[in-house]
Amino acid sequence: MLLFDNLAKYFPLLGPSLKAARIGFTPGDYLKRCVVSSLSISLLVSLLLSIISITLGLSLWFSLLFFFVFFAFFFFYFFNIPAFNVLRSEKVVESEIVSAVRFLIMELKSERSIYSALQNTSRNFALTGIYFDEIINSVKLGKTLEDSIKEAVEICPSPHLRQVYWQLLNSLQTGADITAALENLLEDIVETQKIKVEEYGRELSALSLFYMMISIIIPTVGFIIITAVLTFVGFSITLTFLLGFWVVLSLVQYFFLIMTSYRRPAVEAY
Repeated sequence: MLLFDNLAKYFPLLGPSLKAARIGFTPGDYLKRCVVSSLSISLLVSLLLSIISITLGLSLWFSLLFFFVFFAFFFFYFFNIPAFNVLRSEKVVESEIVSAVRFLIMELKSERSIYSALQNTSRNFALTGIYFDEIINSVKLGKTLEDSIKEAVEICPSPHLRQVYWQLLNSLQTGADITAALENLLEDIVETQKIKVEEYGRELSALSLFYMMISIIIPTVGFIIITAVLTFVGFSITLTFLLGFWVVLSLVQYFFLIMTSYRRPAVEAY
């Protein structure tokens, strides 16, 4: 365990990602789980490939090569799960933060305390309310509101929500009026989301062109050319080759749709 604790020091972002993703493992423990899980899956896949290679009379070097490839792939996947969860949580918060901050400002303008404003906001918003509710629950367990907000800042997945926390914390520490600062912050959030929408619109043109290529051009014109070339050189086109071609093409299209969905910004109507 000490080995993995020392290795975790080379990944300084792993600890904050685990906290923000609400994963209750230390960096060393999580790194150990990533290595063990990746090693187990890679050994299983390599064993199956070895059996297939022996059956087909192929070299076992392919199995060894695939072991390292699969180990690197699964380790990268497991290691980045906290970061992926943080990004997913950030998109969830960003899809509702404008309305939540507006509601919080109205609550504060109604002469409510910060605690009451946070409590009412958590009740009225299902997505961002989860993070406000964590502060409320922390206060109910005996911590001060200031300490609860400080802890929330450390594990907050959204930079905009983190800025809201900082404004609340500054108001608690200095007694300054918070509504004006939150209104300015709200304007910045709205402008940032507008910029993201414009950037996504520009990216969508290139993505659409790429999707037309892999969905229309390659399956039709490209496949005809490949078939003609392979037939000319004497390669026999079997049913297995055709199925493999369409499986690979389907996977490419699937990953493209995932990438497009990931790039789409989570924003509200203004």
